[in-house]
Amino acid sequence: VSATDFDPYGDGTENPGQAPLAIDGDTSTAWHTTLYKKPIGESQAGVGLIVDLGKSMSVSSVKVFFEAAGAAFSVYVTDDAAPRLRQTQLLGKVRIAGKSERVAADKPLKGRYIVVWLTDLPRGNKGYQAGITQVTVPVR
Repeated sequence: VSATDFDPYGDGTENPGQAPLAIDGDTSTAWHTTLYKKPIGESQAGVGLIVDLGKSMSVSSVKVFFEAAGAAFSVYVTDDAAPRLRQTQLLGKVRIAGKSERVAADKPLKGRYIVVWLTDLPRGNKGYQAGITQVTVPVR
């Protein structure tokens, strides 16, 4: 239904105007993290994106599409619009992502919000940055 940036350990903002581009159905558009001069883990625990499903649902998998390979991320499910990651349900994690990754759990988790939490960003010419072109959540 909607997507918002999530930067609880930084300055509180991570290109919020671009967040809807990660769920617009168009893989030629993207939400980008801020450009970091050094690996994100050296300055904060991570950054992310929150996808609001509109109501609490059973979630078995989430697919995340990136502009470039190399991110590390986790996917969480929660009913809290302003989540604390330690109090959310971990759906799964990927240590080194390709351009698309599916994260799935053995059994469905229930929640309204999906948190895509990036803990490592791909390195580019100017620094470290990730671009998420699409997040898909199959729901029943």
